[in-house]
Amino acid sequence: MINTQVFLVKNTLIFTLMEQIMTLLWHILLAAKVLSLAKMVIIIAIGSGINLFEYIGKQQPNWWIWCTFNKIYACLVVFFGSNMFEGMLISTGAFELYLNDIPVWSKLETGRIPQPAELLQIIDNYLLFDNPYPA
Repeated sequence: MINTQVFLVKNTLIFTLMEQIMTLLWHILLAAKVLSLAKMVIIIAIGSGINLFEYIGKQQPNWWIWCTFNKIYACLVVFFGSNMFEGMLISTGAFELYLNDIPVWSKLETGRIPQPAELLQIIDNYLLFDNPYPA
C-alpha cells in the first residue's frame, strides 16, 4: 500500500514540476516571439516611412520622425537592441529546481541543465530518503 502511495506521490510531483517548468518556458518563449514580431513590424515601418501612430490615433512623436529620417541607424538600433532583449528572455543563465522547498538542481552551480533521466533519478533519491522504509 505504501509503495503505491509513494509511486502516486512521485508521479504527481514529477508531473507538477514538469508542468510548472513548461508553463514558465512557454510564457518566456511567447514573449520572445512577440518581441521578434514587433521588431520586424517596426523595422518595416521605419524603412517604408509608415506612420504607425496614425493607426492608433496619436500624433507622430519627435523620436519617430528622427527614425524615419535616419532609417539605417534606427533599424540597426531596433534590430540589435531587440536581439539583446530576446537573448536575455531566452537564456537567463539561471535554472533552479526546488522540491518541497529543498534545492534539487542549480544550473548556476553545475553550469548545465539536467537531462530528464538525471532529474528523475534525483527526484527518486529524494523520495527514497523521504521514506526510507517502504512496505
